[in-house]
Amino acid sequence: MLPLFSDGDRLLVWHCTRPKLGDAIVFSDDRRTYLKRVAAVPGETIVCWDMDYVLDDSEYYVLGDNLEISSDSRRFGPIHRDRVVGIAILKYYPRLTCLQRQIPQHPSLYRSWVISNFER
Repeated sequence: MLPLFSDGDRLLVWHCTRPKLGDAIVFSDDRRTYLKRVAAVPGETIVCWDMDYVLDDSEYYVLGDNLEISSDSRRFGPIHRDRVVGIAILKYYPRLTCLQRQIPQHPSLYRSWVISNFER
């Protein structure tokens, strides 16, 4: 799969802390802001390296679109719901791309982000 996001892209992010499977989300830690795709939601089981890990009711497992070079949950583990900034719903620069089937109706909950700030 080719990466959907590149440096310099501009996104419209909906402030929502309960993303669904497949959503591209923005989240942060103390040092960086990340843009990743939700691969598993709370309550699901992750099986890797002959181990099972069950996500608790506030954890998400995220993966980057470019798996070969992505720094994601395979490296730093599941992320907690408190770290989620929002869901990327629209890429508006350099080319307009809708990332969600339904766009929420609450404009006060939107925020614009530039991808150069992100760890992909």
